Amino acid sequence: MVQITALYDNTKITMKQHSFTTSEPSQNKGDSKNYILDARMEIFRGETSDRTLQIHSDKSIPVHAINLKSSSLQTALVLPIDKLSSEYLIPPVPEIQRTTLPAEIVTTDVTERSPFKLVIVNMENKVNVEGSVPETFSLRPYQVQQIWVKTEKNLRKVTAQHPVAVLFVHSCAIYHSCTCGQLFTSLPPAQSDELQYYVPPFLANDAEKKSFLLL
Repeated sequence: MVQITALYDNTKITMKQHSFTTSEPSQNKGDSKNYILDARMEIFRGETSDRTLQIHSDKSIPVHAINLKSSSLQTALVLPIDKLSSEYLIPPVPEIQRTTLPAEIVTTDVTERSPFKLVIVNMENKVNVEGSVPETFSLRPYQVQQIWVKTEKNLRKVTAQHPVAVLFVHSCAIYHSCTCGQLFTSLPPAQSDELQYYVPPFLANDAEKKSFLLL
């Protein structure tokens, strides 16, 4: 499901769900509407898929992807094409008991104990995933590639010839007893700008009265 909010009156939207359906709704300023996607749009275990949703609008709109499964709800802001990047940093894999820990239980054969995945949504590109076991592949326009983020691969960066969207995903990570939930987030583009962070004094050894600035 996606949620689209109109910022202006008479906003014309086109939603193309692969080759399944195309709709052209209109919304007025302040309207937020949820649109249920065709069930055939779901991506399963196959690594590569052509099933992508394309949203076009004649005016600026914020779009949220909403993933609802049983008692699990995840939302993510969808980045517009002009805000995508050709470089993304891959975050460390979260340590989750009975999902990613202990390491020997992780397997692609069991959903709850599978590795996290990268989901790369492409325009037209050659894509590199850097790490101890790097991967390089080419995608056609609007194809989606899924990659297991396994510990032994030590994956650290996604680079591409042209901008892509990258998601960091787990289909059903354990969070309580035998209950699991979806986890997914859009990775922000890697920034070349230097960022400044203040470190609280209690985090610095032998320096209770000092603050540190990292550049």
